[in-house]
Amino acid sequence: MATEKTAHAVWNGDLVDGSGRVSTGTGSVDAEMTWAARAQDVEGASPEELIAAAHATCVSMALAAGLARAGTPPTRLETDATTAFDKVGEGFGLTTVKLTIRGEVEGLDEDGFRRAAEEAKENCPVSKALAGNVEIELDAALAWSRPFSRRRATRSPQSNSRICSTAGRVSYVVRRNSSSPSSRRIDQAARVSPSSGIPTLPGLTRSVSSGPGRRNCR
Repeated sequence: MATEKTAHAVWNGDLVDGSGRVSTGTGSVDAEMTWAARAQDVEGASPEELIAAAHATCVSMALAAGLARAGTPPTRLETDATTAFDKVGEGFGLTTVKLTIRGEVEGLDEDGFRRAAEEAKENCPVSKALAGNVEIELDAALAWSRPFSRRRATRSPQSNSRICSTAGRVSYVVRRNSSSPSSRRIDQAARVSPSSGIPTLPGLTRSVSSGPGRRNCR
């Protein structure tokens, strides 16, 4: 029998000045949504942030399963999912997802880990749902220690667009940011609780509270 999950969204007003709210059937997500938080340098949740959270978690689970089947279960995996929301034609769209995976796996070399991560990227349910519409990039390596993720913002020398980014270091880190100077974008950090495994996005009512950080944009 299929497992069903539900979400409910309400939107009031027009796109630019209006606002909405999204919640899940389990109550794990209850977040306000605005266009400014999606496409400008304003703090807040967005659909792309939720997709980043889902993709990072999904590919991590797929990789953990694949490694276990191969007889090399991981000690720990850390995944960053970075979504790009950009101008496409006359509108906007989700254009790319960049997955960065670092793992601690005994009895496996770098090539073996990369092959397993590539298989997970191709076959996890979220990747399959996005296939053909969104470019999915992967950077996978055996490495555990890495610097605390830092927030940064840069201004394109060719335009007035702003590029903002946020990140946090937890068991799984889900990050969305923009690397193209072609337009203004919004970037948010989505986190997963080390104890519960539940994403802790801004507005979540359950799981370990981590809260959004400051936004640094110029």
